[in-house]
Amino acid sequence: MYYKFGSKGDVIRKIQLALELEPIDGIYGRMTEAAVKNYQRKNNMHPDGVVTPDLLRDLLDEEYTTDLTESKDSELTFTRYHLNSNEYSKAITQKGYLFLHHTAGNHNPYRTIDIWERDTRGAIATEFVIGGVGLNGDEQYDGEILQAFPEGHWAYHLGGVDKHMHYHSVGIELCNYGPLKEKRGIFYTIYGQQVDPKYVTDLGFKFRGSRFYHSYTDNQIESCRKLILYLQERDQFDVNKGLKEYLGKFDPDIAFEYFTDAVEGKIPGILSHTNVRKDKSDVYPHPKLIEMIKSL
Repeated sequence: MYYKFGSKGDVIRKIQLALELEPIDGIYGRMTEAAVKNYQRKNNMHPDGVVTPDLLRDLLDEEYTTDLTESKDSELTFTRYHLNSNEYSKAITQKGYLFLHHTAGNHNPYRTIDIWERDTRGAIATEFVIGGVGLNGDEQYDGEILQAFPEGHWAYHLGGVDKHMHYHSVGIELCNYGPLKEKRGIFYTIYGQQVDPKYVTDLGFKFRGSRFYHSYTDNQIESCRKLILYLQERDQFDVNKGLKEYLGKFDPDIAFEYFTDAVEGKIPGILSHTNVRKDKSDVYPHPKLIEMIKSL
């Protein structure tokens, strides 16, 4: 018998136990599939995520430990939680740009990638997603980095800009609830969810129509810093270009705004999604994010 995505039962629990996954729920979902593919790669097998009788024997008869976490250096770890291959391009491209985004409605990076997997928009995703804190204070995913598709590939993540920018850029998505509305001292997301004031950032000015935003966490910003430095080495980005340069010349509300040179692909390095879109309320000039970018 073969086991694959969607399978359920006691055998799936045994597979999850062998791969040291949590939770052990007997459901062959995305995390189980990713762990099986990881095992197959490490053992020179075709990484199709299907547990054949021979693979099942290997998993259950030998002592084997694995996880989804790939250590890139002493500073950074991330989890490979890859989309199905039809959700990103098979082409390998050289990267010259790094774009920062936020989800504006979610703190769970696994859920973010699952949503991309299920939607019908095609190959739309960023390579990396960084978890945040939930509206109820849930810190389970805070600062956790997931990789949504393999190194070198690409997916659409910038909307209506020249395709060259999509092909040759890497995206980092910060899980966050985005711009907030304030009513009588109470803060709400754009979907009407109440936000604890300790997770609210008051910019002191309006950016893209909003003064108040759900805060990026210290863990998110630190994970973002480590990831940027890793990508600088991996893809040879110039971290001094783009946002860091803009922040040296302009106030933060302007530095994160639209620039014609950026949308035309003339500015390599780190950019915000808002640098190339006039119509987006996206990653915003959070004081600690600015401090991190300036320190690179």
